[in-house]
Amino acid sequence: MKQLLQRRPLGVPLHESAAVMAFSFLVTSLILDLLAWAGAARDTTGTNVGAYAILFAALIATVLAVLAALAETLDLEEELRRYSWGYTGLLAVVIVLEIADLFLRQGSLQDQVVPPVPLFVSVACLLGAAFAAWLGGFIASREIEEEVEQELEEPEPIRRRRRR
Repeated sequence: MKQLLQRRPLGVPLHESAAVMAFSFLVTSLILDLLAWAGAARDTTGTNVGAYAILFAALIATVLAVLAALAETLDLEEELRRYSWGYTGLLAVVIVLEIADLFLRQGSLQDQVVPPVPLFVSVACLLGAAFAAWLGGFIASREIEEEVEQELEEPEPIRRRRRR
């Protein structure tokens, strides 16, 4: 499981990719909420239900990010480990906010517009996810930099030509 969470599917660690995905889902959810408040949901509840579904997708991406961040934290050097624990804790706070937002939205799911409290919780989720995505990028760039430095320090074996 640890090897699965430490993969780099897009060239960067999985925790960074998942955190950025969660951030983009939260942006989309907030845009749908703001469109509903601006009057786009006069005759439908689609924006509210759509924002709820996208918020649930953000929750899944954030859970994946926190699991991958925990797997990476255990293998980091002491200097980066402090940042990584803070990053993991911040992602955990975002998860709690997303769960609270989903819970608060359940009662008003059939309304045309989301109430103000879940909207403000969505904004808090977005701000937390934005900072987490930035911090994850900072940690990922340091990880990649250390790996490149280690590759440069390792001498390449001398290959002998075969004479025939």
